[in-house]
Amino acid sequence: MTTELKCESWCTEGDGHPREMYRADQWCQGPMRMTVLGLESPNSPALPVKEITLGETPALTVYARRDWYGLPFVRMNIDRPHQNQHLSIDDVDISLTPFEAVELANHLISIVEDIGGAK
Repeated sequence: MTTELKCESWCTEGDGHPREMYRADQWCQGPMRMTVLGLESPNSPALPVKEITLGETPALTVYARRDWYGLPFVRMNIDRPHQNQHLSIDDVDISLTPFEAVELANHLISIVEDIGGAK
């Protein structure tokens, strides 16, 4: 077992992660916020989705994270069926600084306003 970590206020566990064997396994993670990607696959479920089946429902999930040795950042996970029929899913993690996450959010809002979808 490792020495307890001081958790962030937004950490979903909030207990210092004492049961983890290695420092690298001690990280704070905030609540996951998921957006289903309805245009990503012809097999996407009709919205609204009540229950998500990973690997079957294309989705983008974001959450706050801080590893034991670093500063907080935003983790974005893209999960969708793989374009190669012989592989099951694409599962990609992207890490963003808080500044980069705000910049991306502003770009997305601007694009939605450009196409008139914010009304």
